[in-house]
Amino acid sequence: MAKRSGANRKKTKRNWKLPEISLPERATLWRASVAAAWLLLLVAIIGAWSYGVPELKAYASQQAAREIPAAKVEVEFTDAPAWVAGELQERLEMDVRTALQGTEPFRQDDLRRIYNALLHSGWFESIEQVRRRRVDLIEVTGVFVDPYAVVRQPDGDYLVDPYGYLLPRRFPVGTADRFITILNVRFPPPGHAGTQWEGVDLMAALGLIRLIDEQPWRDQVTAIDVKDHLRGEPMRLLTDAETQIIWGSAPGEEANLEATVDRKLLYLDNFYHNHGHINGGYRDDLDITSHYEVVITRRNRGN
Repeated sequence: MAKRSGANRKKTKRNWKLPEISLPERATLWRASVAAAWLLLLVAIIGAWSYGVPELKAYASQQAAREIPAAKVEVEFTDAPAWVAGELQERLEMDVRTALQGTEPFRQDDLRRIYNALLHSGWFESIEQVRRRRVDLIEVTGVFVDPYAVVRQPDGDYLVDPYGYLLPRRFPVGTADRFITILNVRFPPPGHAGTQWEGVDLMAALGLIRLIDEQPWRDQVTAIDVKDHLRGEPMRLLTDAETQIIWGSAPGEEANLEATVDRKLLYLDNFYHNHGHINGGYRDDLDITSHYEVVITRRNRGN
């Protein structure tokens, strides 16, 4: 028998069908499909809820913040020195609330606006953090300036820090009792707070205040007069007993024959411990610039 040629070979066509499923099997499959669909829906709902809760909380907080007027927001200055309490603290709190008015809560721009307002107030050397601890509470952490002395001018006594930087406060003449007053500086105050006052006479007075600041008799000194100090005239200490003590040169700049700082302090310490006052009980002026003795100088009490 001859073999069939390839041309006469017929291809076999295969028809694929899904296997027939009986009615009980169809019911079982339907129930499984429904259960799987419900499971997927439940997972989706839980996922959506988990994602949405923080958003809802944030939204609710913002809504609550909008209902609290800026005037009701509390302001807390962390570790503020005691001298801040009172009028100054109220003013700084007002600066914070003013920066909040008309703004959206919990935005970085709002906190930055508060930061800039306080830093430019002149009462902070630096501000470390401004944060909204609660919807109705702003917390400020920073380093306050150090009010150190007042410089007398015709229109009032200007507050400065230990380095001569002008602070944003001016007192009526003679009312800033807790500070030593610096008299007769040559240059007028700078144009705005945060600027250093010009003049080596002012720097000399501040250096002298730093020298006597820790002395037990410090409160007996009410003022330092630097009149004509730039022309070589000696600085003077004015006391609460209406006497003057001629101090001399700025600390560390003594002339060859002038008493040293230690010698001058020894004179005043002896007077204080022996007589209860650095004037030694005298009503006249005392010159402590000599290395050998204190010179008593009579002064016209009307001057």
